[in-house]
Amino acid sequence: VVELISVGQVDAWLEIPEELSGAISENNAAGIRVLVESLDRQFQLDHSRIVSRVDTTTRTFSLVSTMNDQKALLKPGMSIVGWAPTGREGDYLTISANALRRNDAGTYVFAVRQQAPGTPEVALPAPVKVRFYFNDRVAVTAATLQSGDRLIVEGGDRLMPGLPVIASPMVAQSQPESVSTPTPTTDLTPQD
Repeated sequence: VVELISVGQVDAWLEIPEELSGAISENNAAGIRVLVESLDRQFQLDHSRIVSRVDTTTRTFSLVSTMNDQKALLKPGMSIVGWAPTGREGDYLTISANALRRNDAGTYVFAVRQQAPGTPEVALPAPVKVRFYFNDRVAVTAATLQSGDRLIVEGGDRLMPGLPVIASPMVAQSQPESVSTPTPTTDLTPQD
């Protein structure tokens, strides 16, 4: 969680869990991206410094960084989420960021399933844990998803679990070689 305290050149204070103290430094902070969820925009950090003190209550330390906000979109007091490259390179299940849904129970996606032979395909929620964002994709961990599953990425605003859907294939997008993705991603719209 971050609190913004100025406008123009914005100072962002990221509270980083102490277990990441070995992975986050002033030298690699430039790789951290921040997502301003209220604006649905990402920003890159510039000129970072670490406050060398761990808060004994929250077990976090602060990374203070400058964000360039030429369009004055950011306001003091806004909160943002920081994503830092702290893991190892590898193969991850990725999905379109547009497939993510959130509620009080957590983050989930709607997967298309046929519950019995001869029955229409329906939208069923599948809980996911977000590992990291990569451009317009999200690497996730999900017990009930696998590569090749079809997910609802558009037209799911009023979708309810178990609602029949009709699939419309999306045009495949090229992906970097180091990231494995579920293919094909499908654009689904609720059936009337």
